[in-house]
Amino acid sequence: MLDIHNSTAAGKNCHFVEQPGSPSSNVQWLHDHFYNLSKTIAYPCTVVMLVGGTDTASTRIRGAQAVARQDLTPSHWSHAALVEYEGNALTVPIEISLAPPAGFGFPPPNNGIQTGDLTTYDSRQAWPNIALLLVPADPSEVRQKLTRLRSLRSSIDLVGITLQWLSYVWGVRQAHNPLNLEVGVPCAVMLEYAVGAVGFDLTPGLTSRSSCPEAIWQAARWWHEFHSEATQVGSLSRQPIKGVFSISHRLR
Repeated sequence: MLDIHNSTAAGKNCHFVEQPGSPSSNVQWLHDHFYNLSKTIAYPCTVVMLVGGTDTASTRIRGAQAVARQDLTPSHWSHAALVEYEGNALTVPIEISLAPPAGFGFPPPNNGIQTGDLTTYDSRQAWPNIALLLVPADPSEVRQKLTRLRSLRSSIDLVGITLQWLSYVWGVRQAHNPLNLEVGVPCAVMLEYAVGAVGFDLTPGLTSRSSCPEAIWQAARWWHEFHSEATQVGSLSRQPIKGVFSISHRLR
């Protein structure tokens, strides 16, 4: 089991609430809630999306994250992405998918970082769990850090991390759960670095190198007092994560 630090908050984050998912379109659900939430927040935010899939790769990733949960049950989440936006409209996810629809190509020049398509996650049947997080970190600064991360493979080898996770997900002989080796899920490691570099601790309950979608979820739910009170870099970081989520699929 991972070395997990428990939040001291008395209750869950009241700014991160459950909302019914759209029966037909995750993308429409994301757009609608982002439009509504963005009108209530007076400061710029970085948008993070969590999804939980039902395919074999997704369930393998969800099961692996049981070691990041006190009850050792599988996570609701299999993937995380930063989502770009213009005005009140979401555009494209910046991510490291372990199953990119168009394949991996040759990932080293970008350190494995991909520009995806939101429609990949549109199906409620394929992606029944979805969350939208508004993180109080300046998106333009986060974008600059991500641009730098693309050329920082000597410091953070996201390509190597991706290969370790693919070996586990694909059942390669002698491949262990990377989280037990403190190797985080690449999409979450990417987000942890970019957001952390501008002063916001995205997963205070875990070390950054073992970051995962489950840890981001736990931070949004339980670490709101830390995010509101902690002395961090920049005024935006003195706010809790705000957002919505919908969970309709659980693994046991």
